[in-house]
Amino acid sequence: MLPAPSRRAATLLHTGLALALALVLTLVGAPPAKADAKTPQASQPKPDPKASKPDPKASKPDPKASKPKPDPKASKPDPKASKPKPDPKASKPDPKASKPKPDPKASQPDPKASKPKPDPKASQPKQPAPMTTKSDAPATPPAPVPVPGAGGYWLGARLLGPGATAALAAMSPGTASDGGPDSAIAGQVASMPEAMAWIARWAFAGPSLPAPTLEPADAPLHAGPAPVPGGELYRKHHAILQALTIRGRNQDNSPRTIRWPDSAAELTPPGVAWLPAVLLAERAPMFSAPSHRVPPASERYALARRSGSLWLLGHLDRCSAETGQIVCLRWAQVIARDGDEFHAGYLPASQVALVDGWRRGAGATPRAQLIASGTAGTRAQFVLVARTRDGGLHRRTIEAPMTGDAYPAAKLRVDGEWATIEFAGAPPQRVALDASMDARVR
Repeated sequence: MLPAPSRRAATLLHTGLALALALVLTLVGAPPAKADAKTPQASQPKPDPKASKPDPKASKPDPKASKPKPDPKASKPDPKASKPKPDPKASKPDPKASKPKPDPKASQPDPKASKPKPDPKASQPKQPAPMTTKSDAPATPPAPVPVPGAGGYWLGARLLGPGATAALAAMSPGTASDGGPDSAIAGQVASMPEAMAWIARWAFAGPSLPAPTLEPADAPLHAGPAPVPGGELYRKHHAILQALTIRGRNQDNSPRTIRWPDSAAELTPPGVAWLPAVLLAERAPMFSAPSHRVPPASERYALARRSGSLWLLGHLDRCSAETGQIVCLRWAQVIARDGDEFHAGYLPASQVALVDGWRRGAGATPRAQLIASGTAGTRAQFVLVARTRDGGLHRRTIEAPMTGDAYPAAKLRVDGEWATIEFAGAPPQRVALDASMDARVR
Protein backbone atom coordinates (compact mmCIF):
# COMPACT_ATOMS: atom_id res chain seq x y z
CA MET A 1 0.00 0.00 0.00
CA LEU A 2 1.17 3.38 -0.84
CA PRO A 3 1.09 6.02 1.68
CA ALA A 4 -1.76 8.49 1.61
CA PRO A 5 0.21 11.20 0.00
CA SER A 6 1.38 8.89 -2.70
CA ARG A 7 -2.21 7.70 -3.36
CA ARG A 8 -3.35 11.29 -3.74
CA ALA A 9 -0.58 12.02 -6.14
CA ALA A 10 -1.42 8.90 -8.11
CA THR A 11 -5.08 9.85 -8.21
CA LEU A 12 -4.24 13.31 -9.40
CA LEU A 13 -1.96 11.82 -12.00
CA HIS A 14 -4.67 9.46 -13.29
CA THR A 15 -7.18 12.27 -13.33
CA GLY A 16 -4.80 14.50 -15.24
CA LEU A 17 -4.03 11.72 -17.72
CA ALA A 18 -7.77 11.08 -18.20
CA LEU A 19 -8.39 14.75 -18.80
CA ALA A 20 -5.46 14.92 -21.17
CA LEU A 21 -6.74 11.85 -23.02
CA ALA A 22 -10.23 13.31 -23.22
CA LEU A 23 -8.75 16.55 -24.45
CA VAL A 24 -6.78 14.70 -27.09
CA LEU A 25 -9.82 12.73 -28.15
CA THR A 26 -11.82 15.93 -28.28
CA LEU A 27 -9.22 17.65 -30.34
CA VAL A 28 -8.84 14.68 -32.67
CA GLY A 29 -12.50 13.58 -33.10
CA ALA A 30 -14.88 16.44 -32.45
CA PRO A 31 -13.11 19.37 -33.99
CA PRO A 32 -13.03 18.05 -37.54
CA ALA A 33 -16.80 17.50 -37.50
CA LYS A 34 -17.26 20.99 -36.18
CA ALA A 35 -14.96 22.27 -38.81
CA ASP A 36 -17.15 20.68 -41.48
CA ALA A 37 -20.30 22.04 -39.97
CA LYS A 38 -19.29 25.39 -38.59
CA THR A 39 -15.71 26.37 -38.98
CA PRO A 40 -16.08 29.53 -36.92
CA GLN A 41 -16.94 27.51 -33.77
CA ALA A 42 -13.84 25.41 -34.25
CA SER A 43 -11.93 28.59 -34.01
CA GLN A 44 -13.24 29.16 -30.45
CA PRO A 45 -10.21 28.89 -28.17
CA LYS A 46 -12.07 27.73 -25.03
CA PRO A 47 -12.60 24.04 -25.52
CA ASP A 48 -11.10 22.98 -22.23
CA PRO A 49 -14.05 23.42 -19.91
CA LYS A 50 -16.51 22.50 -22.55
CA ALA A 51 -14.45 19.69 -23.87
CA SER A 52 -16.55 17.06 -22.02
CA LYS A 53 -19.74 18.56 -23.45
CA PRO A 54 -18.71 18.56 -26.99
CA ASP A 55 -18.33 14.83 -26.95
CA PRO A 56 -22.06 14.23 -27.27
CA LYS A 57 -22.42 17.31 -29.34
CA ALA A 58 -19.58 16.13 -31.45
CA SER A 59 -21.49 12.92 -31.96
CA LYS A 60 -24.53 15.00 -32.97
CA PRO A 61 -22.77 16.98 -35.63
CA ASP A 62 -21.75 13.75 -37.26
CA PRO A 63 -25.30 13.09 -38.46
CA LYS A 64 -25.74 16.74 -39.12
CA ALA A 65 -22.51 16.68 -40.92
CA SER A 66 -23.83 13.69 -42.82
CA LYS A 67 -26.88 15.72 -43.79
CA PRO A 68 -24.92 18.59 -45.14
CA LYS A 69 -22.56 16.15 -46.66
CA PRO A 70 -22.15 17.67 -50.03
CA ASP A 71 -20.41 14.56 -51.19
CA PRO A 72 -23.54 13.07 -52.80
CA LYS A 73 -24.47 16.47 -53.97
CA ALA A 74 -20.99 16.87 -55.20
CA SER A 75 -21.43 13.51 -56.84
CA LYS A 76 -24.52 14.87 -58.57
CA PRO A 77 -22.58 17.63 -60.21
CA ASP A 78 -20.10 14.99 -61.13
CA PRO A 79 -22.57 13.29 -63.49
CA LYS A 80 -23.61 16.69 -64.64
CA ALA A 81 -20.03 17.44 -65.09
CA SER A 82 -19.77 14.12 -66.88
CA LYS A 83 -22.53 15.23 -69.23
CA PRO A 84 -20.73 18.34 -70.27
CA LYS A 85 -17.68 16.23 -70.44
CA PRO A 86 -16.84 16.93 -74.04
CA ASP A 87 -14.24 14.25 -73.87
CA PRO A 88 -16.44 11.70 -75.61
CA LYS A 89 -17.75 14.45 -77.80
CA ALA A 90 -14.25 15.52 -78.34
CA SER A 91 -13.61 11.92 -79.16
CA LYS A 92 -16.36 12.19 -81.75
CA PRO A 93 -14.61 15.00 -83.54
CA ASP A 94 -11.59 12.79 -83.35
CA PRO A 95 -13.20 10.29 -85.72
CA LYS A 96 -14.40 13.21 -87.71
CA ALA A 97 -10.93 14.44 -87.61
CA SER A 98 -9.98 10.97 -88.71
CA LYS A 99 -12.33 11.39 -91.65
CA PRO A 100 -10.67 14.57 -92.77
CA LYS A 101 -7.43 12.79 -92.20
CA PRO A 102 -7.70 11.85 -95.82
CA ASP A 103 -4.02 11.81 -96.30
CA PRO A 104 -4.79 9.23 -98.96
CA LYS A 105 -7.64 11.43 -100.06
CA ALA A 106 -5.32 14.33 -99.95
CA SER A 107 -3.15 12.21 -102.15
CA GLN A 108 -6.11 11.94 -104.50
CA PRO A 109 -6.37 15.70 -104.92
CA ASP A 110 -2.70 15.56 -105.73
CA PRO A 111 -3.48 13.63 -108.91
CA LYS A 112 -6.42 15.92 -109.36
CA ALA A 113 -4.07 18.74 -108.80
CA SER A 114 -1.93 17.12 -111.43
CA LYS A 115 -4.89 17.37 -113.76
CA PRO A 116 -5.30 21.10 -113.20
CA LYS A 117 -1.56 21.35 -113.48
CA PRO A 118 -2.18 21.63 -117.16
CA ASP A 119 -0.18 24.73 -117.66
CA PRO A 120 -0.31 23.48 -121.24
CA LYS A 121 -4.07 23.38 -120.80
CA ALA A 122 -3.85 26.87 -119.43
CA SER A 123 -2.10 27.67 -122.65
CA GLN A 124 -5.03 26.12 -124.46
CA PRO A 125 -7.49 28.64 -123.02
CA LYS A 126 -5.23 31.23 -124.56
CA GLN A 127 -5.65 29.42 -127.83
CA PRO A 128 -9.45 29.55 -127.66
CA ALA A 129 -9.14 33.24 -128.42
CA PRO A 130 -8.10 32.40 -132.01
CA MET A 131 -10.48 29.42 -131.79
CA THR A 132 -13.32 31.87 -131.26
CA THR A 133 -12.05 33.57 -134.31
CA LYS A 134 -13.58 32.32 -137.40
CA SER A 135 -10.60 30.42 -138.53
CA ASP A 136 -10.67 27.60 -136.01
CA ALA A 137 -14.45 27.32 -135.57
CA PRO A 138 -14.97 24.72 -138.28
CA ALA A 139 -12.06 22.31 -137.87
CA THR A 140 -13.40 20.31 -140.79
CA PRO A 141 -11.19 19.60 -143.83
CA PRO A 142 -11.65 22.95 -145.50
CA ALA A 143 -10.64 24.57 -142.22
CA PRO A 144 -10.65 28.37 -142.35
CA VAL A 145 -7.20 29.84 -142.58
CA PRO A 146 -6.45 32.46 -139.91
CA VAL A 147 -5.66 35.85 -141.30
CA PRO A 148 -2.30 37.19 -140.12
CA GLY A 149 -1.47 40.79 -139.38
CA ALA A 150 -3.26 43.58 -137.60
CA GLY A 151 -6.33 43.41 -139.79
CA GLY A 152 -7.40 42.59 -143.29
CA TYR A 153 -10.44 42.73 -145.52
CA TRP A 154 -13.91 41.25 -145.49
CA LEU A 155 -15.04 39.82 -148.83
CA GLY A 156 -18.73 39.73 -149.60
CA ALA A 157 -21.41 39.90 -152.25
CA ARG A 158 -24.91 41.23 -152.77
CA LEU A 159 -26.90 38.41 -154.36
CA LEU A 160 -30.49 37.88 -155.41
CA GLY A 161 -32.38 34.66 -155.98
CA PRO A 162 -33.23 31.44 -154.14
CA GLY A 163 -29.65 30.20 -154.26
CA ALA A 164 -28.05 33.32 -152.77
CA THR A 165 -26.97 31.58 -149.55
CA ALA A 166 -25.44 28.62 -151.34
CA ALA A 167 -23.74 30.91 -153.84
CA LEU A 168 -22.21 32.99 -151.05
CA ALA A 169 -20.86 29.84 -149.40
CA ALA A 170 -19.38 28.74 -152.73
CA MET A 171 -17.58 32.08 -153.03
CA SER A 172 -15.66 31.59 -149.77
CA PRO A 173 -11.90 31.99 -150.21
CA GLY A 174 -11.38 29.31 -147.56
CA THR A 175 -11.36 31.65 -144.59
CA ALA A 176 -13.92 32.17 -141.85
CA SER A 177 -16.78 34.62 -142.19
CA ASP A 178 -17.90 34.69 -138.52
CA GLY A 179 -17.84 38.11 -136.92
CA GLY A 180 -18.40 39.94 -140.19
CA PRO A 181 -20.37 43.19 -140.38
CA ASP A 182 -23.39 41.46 -141.92
CA SER A 183 -24.59 38.19 -143.40
CA ALA A 184 -23.29 38.97 -146.89
CA ILE A 185 -19.69 37.97 -146.02
CA ALA A 186 -18.00 35.12 -147.87
CA GLY A 187 -14.65 35.24 -146.06
CA GLN A 188 -11.61 37.35 -145.30
CA VAL A 189 -8.12 37.96 -146.62
CA ALA A 190 -5.06 39.72 -145.30
CA SER A 191 -4.02 41.89 -148.27
CA MET A 192 -5.56 43.98 -151.01
CA PRO A 193 -3.97 41.95 -153.85
CA GLU A 194 -5.71 38.85 -152.46
CA ALA A 195 -8.98 40.75 -152.27
CA MET A 196 -8.69 42.00 -155.86
CA ALA A 197 -7.82 38.51 -157.07
CA TRP A 198 -11.05 37.34 -155.46
CA ILE A 199 -12.94 40.08 -157.33
CA ALA A 200 -11.38 38.91 -160.58
CA ARG A 201 -12.40 35.32 -159.79
CA TRP A 202 -16.12 36.02 -159.42
CA ALA A 203 -16.76 39.13 -161.50
CA PHE A 204 -17.35 37.36 -164.82
CA ALA A 205 -17.86 33.85 -166.12
CA GLY A 206 -17.34 32.73 -169.69
CA PRO A 207 -14.63 32.92 -172.35
CA SER A 208 -12.28 35.87 -172.03
CA LEU A 209 -12.35 38.64 -174.61
CA PRO A 210 -9.28 39.73 -176.61
CA ALA A 211 -7.05 41.91 -174.46
CA PRO A 212 -7.49 45.63 -175.17
CA THR A 213 -4.70 47.80 -176.58
CA LEU A 214 -3.71 51.37 -175.80
CA GLU A 215 -4.29 52.45 -179.41
CA PRO A 216 -6.77 51.12 -181.98
CA ALA A 217 -5.20 48.17 -183.71
CA ASP A 218 -6.07 46.15 -186.79
CA ALA A 219 -8.64 44.12 -184.84
CA PRO A 220 -11.63 42.29 -186.31
CA LEU A 221 -15.14 42.74 -185.03
CA HIS A 222 -15.76 40.51 -182.06
CA ALA A 223 -19.37 39.32 -182.05
CA GLY A 224 -18.84 36.22 -179.92
CA PRO A 225 -20.47 35.38 -176.58
CA ALA A 226 -20.11 37.95 -173.86
CA PRO A 227 -18.83 37.02 -170.41
CA VAL A 228 -21.69 37.12 -167.90
CA PRO A 229 -21.35 39.05 -164.62
CA GLY A 230 -21.37 36.43 -161.88
CA GLY A 231 -22.37 33.88 -164.50
CA GLU A 232 -21.03 30.87 -162.61
CA LEU A 233 -23.17 31.76 -159.62
CA TYR A 234 -26.29 31.96 -161.75
CA ARG A 235 -25.54 28.76 -163.64
CA LYS A 236 -24.85 26.69 -160.53
CA HIS A 237 -27.02 28.31 -157.86
CA HIS A 238 -29.55 30.50 -159.71
CA ALA A 239 -28.21 33.54 -157.89
CA ILE A 240 -27.88 36.94 -159.55
CA LEU A 241 -24.78 38.93 -158.65
CA GLN A 242 -25.44 42.59 -157.96
CA ALA A 243 -22.12 43.64 -156.47
CA LEU A 244 -18.94 42.32 -154.94
CA THR A 245 -17.66 44.04 -151.82
CA ILE A 246 -14.33 44.61 -150.09
CA ARG A 247 -14.56 46.09 -146.61
CA GLY A 248 -11.81 46.84 -144.16
CA ARG A 249 -11.55 44.91 -140.90
CA ASN A 250 -9.48 45.31 -137.76
CA GLN A 251 -7.93 42.44 -135.84
CA ASP A 252 -10.93 42.40 -133.48
CA ASN A 253 -13.28 42.17 -136.50
CA SER A 254 -14.50 45.73 -136.07
CA PRO A 255 -15.04 47.64 -139.33
CA ARG A 256 -12.27 49.76 -140.76
CA THR A 257 -12.65 52.47 -143.41
CA ILE A 258 -10.53 51.81 -146.49
CA ARG A 259 -8.67 54.75 -147.97
CA TRP A 260 -8.97 53.88 -151.62
CA PRO A 261 -6.19 55.18 -153.85
CA ASP A 262 -6.93 57.66 -156.61
CA SER A 263 -5.25 55.50 -159.23
CA ALA A 264 -6.85 52.23 -160.25
CA ALA A 265 -3.38 50.97 -161.19
CA GLU A 266 -2.57 50.60 -157.48
CA LEU A 267 -5.44 48.16 -157.10
CA THR A 268 -5.00 46.14 -160.28
CA PRO A 269 -4.65 42.47 -159.29
CA PRO A 270 -1.46 40.77 -160.43
CA GLY A 271 -1.55 38.42 -163.39
CA VAL A 272 -4.67 39.84 -165.07
CA ALA A 273 -4.99 41.88 -168.27
CA TRP A 274 -6.94 44.75 -166.72
CA LEU A 275 -6.19 48.23 -168.02
CA PRO A 276 -6.93 51.15 -165.65
CA ALA A 277 -9.53 53.39 -167.26
CA VAL A 278 -11.58 56.49 -166.54
CA LEU A 279 -15.24 57.28 -167.15
CA LEU A 280 -15.63 60.30 -169.40
CA ALA A 281 -19.01 61.29 -167.93
CA GLU A 282 -19.69 61.94 -164.25
CA ARG A 283 -21.83 58.81 -164.12
CA ALA A 284 -23.12 56.27 -166.61
CA PRO A 285 -25.50 53.29 -166.50
CA MET A 286 -23.90 49.86 -166.73
CA PHE A 287 -25.62 46.89 -168.34
CA SER A 288 -25.32 43.18 -167.71
CA ALA A 289 -25.10 42.31 -171.41
CA PRO A 290 -24.19 44.21 -174.58
CA SER A 291 -26.75 45.06 -177.27
CA HIS A 292 -26.72 46.48 -180.82
CA ARG A 293 -28.09 49.68 -179.32
CA VAL A 294 -27.80 51.44 -175.95
CA PRO A 295 -30.75 50.38 -173.76
CA PRO A 296 -32.66 52.97 -171.71
CA ALA A 297 -31.06 53.92 -168.42
CA SER A 298 -33.96 52.31 -166.54
CA GLU A 299 -32.68 48.92 -167.70
CA ARG A 300 -29.27 49.48 -166.19
CA TYR A 301 -27.60 46.77 -164.20
CA ALA A 302 -25.51 49.14 -162.07
CA LEU A 303 -24.18 52.68 -162.07
CA ALA A 304 -20.58 53.65 -162.71
CA ARG A 305 -19.21 56.85 -161.24
CA ARG A 306 -16.24 58.87 -162.29
CA SER A 307 -15.22 59.32 -158.65
CA GLY A 308 -14.53 55.60 -158.33
CA SER A 309 -12.13 53.25 -160.08
CA LEU A 310 -12.59 51.65 -163.48
CA TRP A 311 -10.85 48.84 -165.35
CA LEU A 312 -11.19 47.84 -169.00
CA LEU A 313 -11.08 44.08 -169.56
CA GLY A 314 -11.90 43.83 -173.26
CA HIS A 315 -14.08 44.91 -176.19
CA LEU A 316 -16.85 43.23 -178.13
CA ASP A 317 -19.36 44.25 -180.79
CA ARG A 318 -23.08 43.80 -181.25
CA CYS A 319 -24.40 44.29 -184.76
CA SER A 320 -27.80 44.75 -186.44
CA ALA A 321 -29.04 45.10 -190.01
CA GLU A 322 -32.30 46.88 -189.24
CA THR A 323 -31.43 49.89 -191.40
CA GLY A 324 -30.43 47.84 -194.42
CA GLN A 325 -26.73 47.93 -193.62
CA ILE A 326 -24.73 46.34 -190.88
CA VAL A 327 -24.40 48.69 -187.94
CA CYS A 328 -22.34 47.61 -184.96
CA LEU A 329 -21.95 49.09 -181.53
CA ARG A 330 -18.74 48.46 -179.63
CA TRP A 331 -18.95 47.73 -175.92
CA ALA A 332 -16.37 47.83 -173.18
CA GLN A 333 -16.26 45.03 -170.63
CA VAL A 334 -15.48 46.79 -167.35
CA ILE A 335 -15.30 46.48 -163.59
CA ALA A 336 -16.26 49.65 -161.76
CA ARG A 337 -15.60 50.41 -158.12
CA ASP A 338 -18.03 52.67 -156.28
CA GLY A 339 -16.91 52.97 -152.67
CA ASP A 340 -16.53 49.45 -151.24
CA GLU A 341 -18.62 47.89 -154.03
CA PHE A 342 -17.39 46.46 -157.32
CA HIS A 343 -19.75 46.10 -160.27
CA ALA A 344 -19.05 43.99 -163.33
CA GLY A 345 -20.81 44.84 -166.56
CA TYR A 346 -20.72 46.70 -169.87
CA LEU A 347 -20.48 50.33 -170.95
CA PRO A 348 -20.54 51.77 -174.46
CA ALA A 349 -16.88 51.87 -175.50
CA SER A 350 -17.12 55.57 -176.37
CA GLN A 351 -17.62 56.38 -172.65
CA VAL A 352 -14.41 54.72 -171.47
CA ALA A 353 -10.92 56.20 -171.86
CA LEU A 354 -7.70 54.43 -170.91
CA VAL A 355 -5.57 56.14 -168.27
CA ASP A 356 -2.44 55.42 -170.30
CA GLY A 357 -4.13 56.02 -173.67
CA TRP A 358 -3.78 59.85 -173.66
CA ARG A 359 -1.45 61.51 -176.13
CA ARG A 360 0.08 64.88 -175.24
CA GLY A 361 2.11 67.57 -176.90
CA ALA A 362 4.76 69.61 -175.14
CA GLY A 363 2.69 70.10 -171.97
CA ALA A 364 0.12 68.25 -169.91
CA THR A 365 -2.70 69.75 -171.97
CA PRO A 366 -4.20 69.57 -174.36
CA ARG A 367 -4.27 65.81 -174.53
CA ALA A 368 -6.32 63.52 -176.74
CA GLN A 369 -7.31 59.89 -177.15
CA LEU A 370 -8.86 57.90 -180.02
CA ILE A 371 -11.48 55.26 -179.17
CA ALA A 372 -13.10 52.74 -181.56
CA SER A 373 -16.86 53.03 -181.06
CA GLY A 374 -18.56 50.95 -183.82
CA THR A 375 -19.15 50.55 -187.53
CA ALA A 376 -21.70 51.65 -190.09
CA GLY A 377 -21.64 49.62 -193.29
CA THR A 378 -18.02 49.50 -194.48
CA ARG A 379 -16.78 52.39 -192.42
CA ALA A 380 -15.35 52.23 -188.93
CA GLN A 381 -16.24 54.89 -186.44
CA PHE A 382 -13.96 56.40 -183.78
CA VAL A 383 -14.44 59.01 -181.13
CA LEU A 384 -11.65 61.57 -180.66
CA VAL A 385 -11.70 62.83 -177.08
CA ALA A 386 -9.67 65.87 -176.02
CA ARG A 387 -9.05 67.62 -172.73
CA THR A 388 -8.17 71.24 -173.45
CA ARG A 389 -6.11 73.72 -171.46
CA ASP A 390 -9.18 75.20 -169.82
CA GLY A 391 -10.16 71.75 -168.49
CA GLY A 392 -13.02 71.24 -170.94
CA LEU A 393 -13.74 67.82 -172.46
CA HIS A 394 -14.61 67.78 -176.16
CA ARG A 395 -15.49 65.06 -178.67
CA ARG A 396 -15.50 64.51 -182.39
CA THR A 397 -16.63 61.43 -184.35
CA ILE A 398 -14.04 60.30 -186.90
CA GLU A 399 -14.69 57.75 -189.69
CA ALA A 400 -12.26 55.63 -191.65
CA PRO A 401 -12.67 52.72 -194.08
CA MET A 402 -12.66 49.29 -192.53
CA THR A 403 -9.97 46.81 -193.36
CA GLY A 404 -12.16 43.88 -194.40
CA ASP A 405 -14.23 43.15 -191.33
CA ALA A 406 -11.80 44.78 -188.96
CA TYR A 407 -11.18 48.18 -187.45
CA PRO A 408 -8.21 49.81 -189.12
CA ALA A 409 -5.11 50.48 -187.08
CA ALA A 410 -4.74 54.13 -186.12
CA LYS A 411 -1.99 56.35 -184.78
CA LEU A 412 -2.65 59.61 -182.93
CA ARG A 413 -0.20 62.46 -182.57
CA VAL A 414 -0.68 65.79 -180.71
CA ASP A 415 1.19 68.91 -181.81
CA GLY A 416 0.30 71.98 -179.76
CA GLU A 417 -3.43 72.61 -180.23
CA TRP A 418 -3.78 70.11 -183.08
CA ALA A 419 -4.23 66.38 -183.31
CA THR A 420 -3.16 64.32 -186.31
CA ILE A 421 -4.74 60.91 -186.91
CA GLU A 422 -3.21 58.43 -189.31
CA PHE A 423 -5.32 55.43 -190.39
CA ALA A 424 -3.95 52.46 -192.24
CA GLY A 425 -4.83 52.80 -195.94
CA ALA A 426 -6.27 56.33 -195.56
CA PRO A 427 -4.91 59.91 -195.63
CA PRO A 428 -4.19 61.54 -192.23
CA GLN A 429 -6.77 63.78 -190.62
CA ARG A 430 -6.08 66.93 -188.58
CA VAL A 431 -8.43 68.19 -185.89
CA ALA A 432 -8.18 71.35 -183.74
CA LEU A 433 -8.31 70.51 -180.07
CA ASP A 434 -10.84 73.08 -178.89
CA ALA A 435 -14.56 73.59 -178.42
CA SER A 436 -15.12 73.36 -182.19
CA MET A 437 -14.78 69.59 -181.86
CA ASP A 438 -18.30 69.45 -180.46
CA ALA A 439 -19.87 70.86 -183.63
CA ARG A 440 -21.59 68.29 -185.79
CA VAL A 441 -19.73 67.59 -189.01
CA ARG A 442 -21.96 68.11 -192.05
